[in-house]
Amino acid sequence: MKKYLIPLLGLLLVAGIGFARRDGFVPTPYGGPDWANVAITGGTITGVAITGLTSADIEMAIIAGATYTTVQDMQNVFHSAGWVSGGGITDDADGTITVAAGTGLIRATDTAVAEIVFTDWAAEAGANVALADNDISWVYVEYNAGSPQVVAVTTERTDYNTNILLGSIQRTGTTLHINVVDKHVVGDHANSMIRRLKDTMAFAQVSGGIISATGTRNIALTTGSFWQGLTEFSTAAFDSSGADRFSYWYRLVSDSGWVEVATQSAIHQTNYDDNSGTLATLSNNKYGVHWVYLEVDDDVNVVYGQGDYTLAQAEDAQAPAAVPEQILTHGFLVGKIIIKKSAAAFAQIESAFTSTFAGSLATDHGSLAGLADDDHTQYLLADGSRALAGAWDMGSQNLTNVDIDSGTINGVASPSFTGTVAADIVAATGTINGLVKVTLTTAATLVLTAANTAGDFHVNGDNDVIDYTLPGAAAGLTACFYAGSFAQVVTIDPVDGTDTIYLDGASVGAGDAIDSAGGVADYVCLIALDATNWHTLGRSGTWVDGGVD
Repeated sequence: MKKYLIPLLGLLLVAGIGFARRDGFVPTPYGGPDWANVAITGGTITGVAITGLTSADIEMAIIAGATYTTVQDMQNVFHSAGWVSGGGITDDADGTITVAAGTGLIRATDTAVAEIVFTDWAAEAGANVALADNDISWVYVEYNAGSPQVVAVTTERTDYNTNILLGSIQRTGTTLHINVVDKHVVGDHANSMIRRLKDTMAFAQVSGGIISATGTRNIALTTGSFWQGLTEFSTAAFDSSGADRFSYWYRLVSDSGWVEVATQSAIHQTNYDDNSGTLATLSNNKYGVHWVYLEVDDDVNVVYGQGDYTLAQAEDAQAPAAVPEQILTHGFLVGKIIIKKSAAAFAQIESAFTSTFAGSLATDHGSLAGLADDDHTQYLLADGSRALAGAWDMGSQNLTNVDIDSGTINGVASPSFTGTVAADIVAATGTINGLVKVTLTTAATLVLTAANTAGDFHVNGDNDVIDYTLPGAAAGLTACFYAGSFAQVVTIDPVDGTDTIYLDGASVGAGDAIDSAGGVADYVCLIALDATNWHTLGRSGTWVDGGVD
């Protein structure tokens, strides 16, 4: 059939045909009772009933030689097979389903440019839609050689031209889990796309709108290009270190509204929004967060963060769920600012648009920043400048390499001092207060060990002559020997002939003992300075070389 050049919107399909001359004569159609093979290239046709004319006969505006030229070609190329209405899936409560009649578009062959046709399908509740148990079934309308029918299959199809997906179903016995939101919807698709964009991604960035720091706690934005829905728009550059200003926002008490502080130029470094209706002051060494929003009319707004954060908490903070109405309706987030209390510069400034790359985390503590910062006041400092706030309980641990030059040591039941003493004389200042381990000796002889020469005080307990044998010398061992109220001789022997006692700084000879004169209250204190030598720290009464015992 000849293609007709007729404006689509002006086509009137009415009964009767007649072409009248000015004098009222109605001519007989050329060639018989019907007009045929007529090309109309201009003017207006009224009162014409045209039969046999299809979308494939109506040409679009084309360039000569174009492959696709008709209204039907436009339908084929621009639209897709899919669901329009109906086709609901009902659970019959016995492991079967009923699929309602519906409408859609479908193709005869699996190509993207095959003729696409409108179709209706009948309801189906029979064997065609029987569901496999303990499996997933996909429900389709299939072309079926021009007689579309509803079927359920256990293999998902990849041909979306000759099939219309209505849903998917998992069956376990008589229990069905039906998903009908997975169907391919093609009706009113432009409106659906706009609605989805507004609901899921109201604004999208093309370029620009990048935030940066400038001046003293001022902010700048580059010119930007964005989309809202299917509308493209641009925004102007902004710089609050110059003439540009933004509005600050914080909440009224208990989320009852918003307070706007207009014409601001700098980000505040001391406040946050605690929902009390007035701004709260950040704690020392804490951080505030500030959220920067841009409106489509170029207005810039900053919303106070809602926490008194550590740095880690500030970095993890997310944008507030509620914002002022003008931001909600035509504004969008462009940046996040983190600033430490009273700081002159931002700790961090982040764009909502720039890509972020997850770099490797520091696995070596020395690779961290700020190691010299004294911002952990609960810990002692290596230079000793921070005093303890309470008693220090060492548990079962020892203090080593301790240099005490003043103060008082209290509550020591049996102090043990180990280490190397470089000279014969031990100098000490200050006071050691507490309990000393005292042993009352009643035996005539006592062989000592390292355990009872660790600052121990041995006292004659029964008015007898006593002979003590020292353990092998080891640096740091100490003991004192006291005759008490008894006038008895006290003898102190080295363990063997390799150890030497130094009395008043002079050796009495390897292996020789020292003896008291047997006076009341005679005492001597000894310390081992190394693995072979014992030295007197102090004594009372006369002590002499007692020879090899």
